[in-house]
Amino acid sequence: MTFITKDNFEESYSFDSKTLDSIHIKAVLVNKIIDSMKVGKYHYVESLLSNERYGKNKGKLINDLKRMDSIYGKVSSFNSFGYDVYKTKKQRNIIHISGFVKRGEQNHALSFYLDFQSEIPEILKLQGEL
Repeated sequence: MTFITKDNFEESYSFDSKTLDSIHIKAVLVNKIIDSMKVGKYHYVESLLSNERYGKNKGKLINDLKRMDSIYGKVSSFNSFGYDVYKTKKQRNIIHISGFVKRGEQNHALSFYLDFQSEIPEILKLQGEL
């Protein structure tokens, strides 16, 4: 894949099919999460939150998300800005998928951090910004 900027700067990227398949799988997971948020099924989101990161605080995060529905309106869609795959200090591959959530009253940014290589659907970190 080659990108050409308006200044005629050319940059090429290549992706193997395994990497593209992994990206697709993680994007599908994010879409399922958003779909569950659209209909207020936050128990699905809660079931995916990392125990290591959120532990007993899962309920607080879910309550915050529900409260956002009542203040800013129901989730209607998620528009992805893109993704980045990086390696942590512990050599764990993480995919960061970022975008914005469209709501009835006010939209906001939302990022999902997922283990890129794991087949287990898990949200390592969910980060939002109003």
